[in-house]
Amino acid sequence: RTEEGSPVTLGLLLTEDGEPAEGGEGALFLTDTEGTVAKIYNKEHLPVGRRDKLAEMLAHNPGIAGLCWPSHMLYTRDGVFCGYTMPRAPKNALPLSKSVLKIGSPSQRKALMADWTRKDLIRTALAAARMMEQLHKNNILMGDVNGGNFMVDLKDSSRVYVVDTDSFQFGGFPCPVGIEKFTHPGIRERLNIRGPLDFKTILRTEDEDDYAFAILVFEILFLGQNPFATKTDLDFTQAMAQRRFAYAEVERNSGDFEVPDGDNWMIWKNL
Repeated sequence: RTEEGSPVTLGLLLTEDGEPAEGGEGALFLTDTEGTVAKIYNKEHLPVGRRDKLAEMLAHNPGIAGLCWPSHMLYTRDGVFCGYTMPRAPKNALPLSKSVLKIGSPSQRKALMADWTRKDLIRTALAAARMMEQLHKNNILMGDVNGGNFMVDLKDSSRVYVVDTDSFQFGGFPCPVGIEKFTHPGIRERLNIRGPLDFKTILRTEDEDDYAFAILVFEILFLGQNPFATKTDLDFTQAMAQRRFAYAEVERNSGDFEVPDGDNWMIWKNL
């Protein structure tokens, strides 16, 4: 039932490209209301703070088109908080991580995006950028920026949707999750942190959100390639911390040229 007492009937697990829409926190289900899905949390992800955050989100819906913002909280018949409902992205929409970021694979492109050109990649990047701009204007930070939180309508590359909004940084509540390769390397210095980051205790800045989004835009335009990939032994996070952006080198034949082999150097030059 919703916080207002209205009954909600759960249907089948929501699927994305044939795979169940499940994660570490819970699972998504279809409901008896057209265009609405429900996220049901695993028991270990039900602290009181999560319910308080959702209540704050329900009270301040920014009304942004394509933003799958919580619409109602959900409780069991016994009154136990268990999740929330939200608008469903169209059936043609898939996460960037399962579509656009894999367009470099001939089989993936043929199966999902046979008609796409580089203009479609630009349209998707622009639509995602406009969404980020609107979020920031409403004092909302995505925090956990990655290709799984953005979905695109594969029939219309300019239509982008944002999901997993319950994790967003909003109203003083931090985004409790994150991915190192999408995390600004200056966060540790800013907060004087050594060792692993505990995202549950960190409030990100808008600049750090933009930094993570810039990495995602690069990956959209460069067929899934991370901007900090190099020919060296450094992994993405190490190269990022050292500001080793290989594509910024002026001459390919310079002695320290570190851009990985493949199509991405040509994409960079033409971009």
